[in-house]
Amino acid sequence: MNPQKAKGSAFERLICSYLAEAIDCERIPAGATLDRGDLWTPSAAIQCKNHRSLSLGAWLDQTRQQQANAAKALHFLVIKRRGVTDPAEQFAICSTQQLRTILQQSP
Repeated sequence: MNPQKAKGSAFERLICSYLAEAIDCERIPAGATLDRGDLWTPSAAIQCKNHRSLSLGAWLDQTRQQQANAAKALHFLVIKRRGVTDPAEQFAICSTQQLRTILQQSP
């Protein structure tokens, strides 16, 4: 397997396992005709990225498209922090529109 692909797959498994401790979460097999993200929860499409250089705008646009393709209410872009192995300490990014929606639904 390509080393970069293996690195990305390992990060997806790490995040999926962490999320699955609290909510239903599953990894989506690569190669689907319609990209619906790397991970699914009941309400969100999640894309995971483990890259040295960042392309936040393009990645967030892709994640929002994956949300639409998956017909999920939410989207999250999870990015690996350099030098940090704890899955609870990685970056989770969403649009401010989505943030506002989440906060409006919180007690």
